[in-house]
Amino acid sequence: MKKKALYLLKENIFCCLDYGQSKYQFEYFRIAIALFSLFNFGAFLYDYEVFVSPDGIINWEVTQASSFWFDPHPARLANWLNMSYQSFNVLAICLYVGSLVMLALGVFTRLSSVVAFFFFLVFSLSLYPFLYGVDLYQSVFLLFLTIFPSGYALSVTPKKSDDKILNQQKIAVRGIQIYLALTYFSAGFGKFSMDSWFNGEFLYLSLSDPTYQLLSFTYNVHYGFYVFSGILVVFIEMFYCMLVLIPYVRTVLIITIVGMHLFIALFMGLIPFGVLLMIVNLVVWYLLILTDLKKIFKIYKRYELAI
Repeated sequence: MKKKALYLLKENIFCCLDYGQSKYQFEYFRIAIALFSLFNFGAFLYDYEVFVSPDGIINWEVTQASSFWFDPHPARLANWLNMSYQSFNVLAICLYVGSLVMLALGVFTRLSSVVAFFFFLVFSLSLYPFLYGVDLYQSVFLLFLTIFPSGYALSVTPKKSDDKILNQQKIAVRGIQIYLALTYFSAGFGKFSMDSWFNGEFLYLSLSDPTYQLLSFTYNVHYGFYVFSGILVVFIEMFYCMLVLIPYVRTVLIITIVGMHLFIALFMGLIPFGVLLMIVNLVVWYLLILTDLKKIFKIYKRYELAI
């Protein structure tokens, strides 16, 4: 039984690239990341004078002073190109937004993904005091798009893809799945060493501050809710890498993960973080979820006919 389980694990997860993947899955991923990046950057542009302007709440001189000499900081690049800060900022915004639009449309995807990734790093260096986990995820996902081919079937200028291209895209999707599993395990392991996640204190304090919430969370909740939710978060993050391999269980897991990130977006104010991880979890696992749901529906129909 043990050998059979190991064989299935090897065949389905590591060797068989077709397992749990659709033909255009990486193309869906490309579109999702490009649109999310536009949405996230648009939120910063909405408060241009505060966050994006060279003379914003933390100006470029301050962030440049704390950067490494090799970092592509916008102030350093502007000086190198002999441009004013404002002129370079406008140029960088146009190139970043333009590359993301091209990436979403599937036009020159390798070039547009490289440009988008570069200017994401440029703006990240000027905005780093406001960055958190979502920006790390976004940079890694953009990096995947610079490495693997993506602008073929789902493009305004579609190109024919051969088996080699499809296999590279499947490797990319598998890599994203493994990356998600590792990051969730790392996050869960970190929470496991914090008592505040097991006694409910962390969630209670996070949900008690209305200053950054999209929706205010009710205070009329039993303290056991915070304890149970904290333990549940630690459990699903630490065992995500195993639970996602089990048929039917993975469907419950992804629904729970999506619900968790929706809760984070609504009641903790971390909208970009919640939206990005909801999208990516659905995109990289949706085929396996649909497979499980179809099997469940068939079992239900057989049971109904038997009755």
